[in-house]
Amino acid sequence: MKVGTDSILLSSFVADYYNKQNTCEIKNIIDIGTGCGIIALCMAQIFSQAKILGIDIDKKSITEAEYNFLSSKWSERIKAKCMDVKDFSAQSNEKFDLIISNPPYFTNSLLSPIEQRNLARHNSVLTLEDFVSSTTTLASLSSHIIIILPYEEMVMIEKFFSAKDFYPSHKYEIHSKANTKPKRVVGIFTNKRQEVKITPLFIRNSLNEYTQEYKNLCSPFLL
Repeated sequence: MKVGTDSILLSSFVADYYNKQNTCEIKNIIDIGTGCGIIALCMAQIFSQAKILGIDIDKKSITEAEYNFLSSKWSERIKAKCMDVKDFSAQSNEKFDLIISNPPYFTNSLLSPIEQRNLARHNSVLTLEDFVSSTTTLASLSSHIIIILPYEEMVMIEKFFSAKDFYPSHKYEIHSKANTKPKRVVGIFTNKRQEVKITPLFIRNSLNEYTQEYKNLCSPFLL
């Protein structure tokens, strides 16, 4: 799987959010659906003391993630595990300070002939409701669950989170350009009901160039 814009945006918003939160101490993180491990690696860069676990149901992805983790300077703090999050949440007693994911979301679109891409991108194996049930099981009273989804799917998943007493505190709405509807939303969920802060981001300007706002946000992870 290629490194996508979604993963970089998700990681960048996490960095931006926690840089503004002086009271948050993150000691352990789980990246659900880690793929090649890009989000887990970004988390290791942001949180210098945290231990990070990346899990994925796909064996080839975990093999690639393990290679990437071992090749990084954070190899002692990052591990990869081939496991379905539903099984992991049912078996583990560990609670994570930060649960992060770029979860599968394609429901009605055409399936790829490549099964590995279907596992990564379609929710036929892991539904949004299953995802919420698993992540809230792994969360403590002070945990943050941070995900990126298309706008419509974020609306859907908020209902599932609400049923588990988790609510959005921040939403970063990502627009391709000005005067367009948001294509993606990064949602930060906690177990506290509060007024939701909404922050828009425009990726490109009227000249189809990357906005300075976008470049500044993603600069910690882009060469």
